[in-house]
Amino acid sequence: MRVKFRPLAFGAAIGASVLLAACSSSSSGGAASTGSASAAAAGTAASSAAGSSTGSVVLPAEKIGIVGASNQSTIVVRYENDVEAAAKVLGWSTVVDDGNNTPSTWDNELQNLVTQHVSAILTVGVDATTAETQLQAAKAANIPVIAVGVTVNPQEQSLFAGAYEDSSNDLGDALATYILKKDPKAGIVAQNLTVAYSASQLIAGFEKALTTGGGTVLATQDDAGANPTQSFSASAVSLVRAHPNAAFIVGCCDFTSAIDLPALQQANLTQHVTIAEAYDDPITLQQIRAGEPVITVAVNNEQPIVDAMGALAAYFANKTPIPATDTTYQPQAKVVDKSNVPSSGNVYSFDDMLNAAATKWRAEYKIS
Repeated sequence: MRVKFRPLAFGAAIGASVLLAACSSSSSGGAASTGSASAAAAGTAASSAAGSSTGSVVLPAEKIGIVGASNQSTIVVRYENDVEAAAKVLGWSTVVDDGNNTPSTWDNELQNLVTQHVSAILTVGVDATTAETQLQAAKAANIPVIAVGVTVNPQEQSLFAGAYEDSSNDLGDALATYILKKDPKAGIVAQNLTVAYSASQLIAGFEKALTTGGGTVLATQDDAGANPTQSFSASAVSLVRAHPNAAFIVGCCDFTSAIDLPALQQANLTQHVTIAEAYDDPITLQQIRAGEPVITVAVNNEQPIVDAMGALAAYFANKTPIPATDTTYQPQAKVVDKSNVPSSGNVYSFDDMLNAAATKWRAEYKIS
């Protein structure tokens, strides 16, 4: 069944006070991003990959539109920064729009980008269910749209020129494997967001791997996307109270620990339970470094963003068809706890990914 509202799979809009999200890096009116926090971060990454090009194939100057589902998610902002950084290396300009976790907003922004006739569009967490008309309009205008960052529903992949993503199933599998090694008989409760495909696939992958390995999920709560702060905090407390022997509460999304930890601390319920979530969100890593009962699974899913930009470069320079999926991507999922959390930065270095690609691009293309 299709739903009219489908919140962001990995970072629903839960308020800056919870996610400490970066300020909006763009205007919903589609102005080119300049002087923003996002542009500054992109510039930092791009500067490390700077260098003159020596290639002979002329790479045309292009304008790339970026629509993120919500800039209240630090993960969405990070991925937008990645696209901007890669675009800068390729000599391209960008237009960055914040979907504000509202389908009608990102639908309008997609249409605005089509009307502007940008060269290509990258979406971060945007649900094709509500944007089918705009994606079809982009296709009719010969504007390739590539989805990056999170798992896309296979039924919707045909609406995109490409879907360059991680596997939420793999992330769930990695969490289950970690927990089974720690304690194969641990009590588990889980928080899902079934209206979001990527979130539901993470929990599905987790539950399948856990039960296959002999573990048991005591209870799973399907939370609401309309007000995730209220829904997740309430369900975390009710799940742990109803199952006092639960050792782990597994969440579907990057905001899980940002919501659950304060709620469980206030209810004095953190003595024996660890919060497990997905993605190396800065807040999550900070919690782990501080010794809080939190673990997360990180994945090198910024690599497909670089690969998507490389696919666009080949398309514009050589008319090479854009592959529907990132066939070269090798996912690397890693559970992070207090024993291996990096002292700073993220688990996987986007700068390293971009530097490697930039070396190849500069050797192949004549970049203006």
